[in-house]
Amino acid sequence: MAALVARGFFRALLDGRLADLLPLCAERVSLDGHRVASGAELQHALSALIQRAHSETLMLRGVQLLTYAEMVGRYGPPPARMRASVGPGDLLALARFSRLGAVAVLARKGRFWQVVALTD
Repeated sequence: MAALVARGFFRALLDGRLADLLPLCAERVSLDGHRVASGAELQHALSALIQRAHSETLMLRGVQLLTYAEMVGRYGPPPARMRASVGPGDLLALARFSRLGAVAVLARKGRFWQVVALTD
């Protein structure tokens, strides 16, 4: 299920479908270390990301899921801006675009996986 959430999140972001992004996000999301709450603040932040993706004309090339331990093993500890947003029970979705890339942190909230952080 986490893989579906991750792919759905990045596809909706690139397709400009804000209404599809919002249910995939937790109540508070860290965007490059800046925490935003759900509602108008999150909608505004995600709209800005959608506009940025469209201006870059990005295409999704792939999404890879890693556990926290796998990510630390490959790339070292998370950067300071992300340390408070990622932990051992989380999954990290590495999105590869036509140019650039992004990482979404997914945490299990009850039965569901939700995006709790995003960075590029």
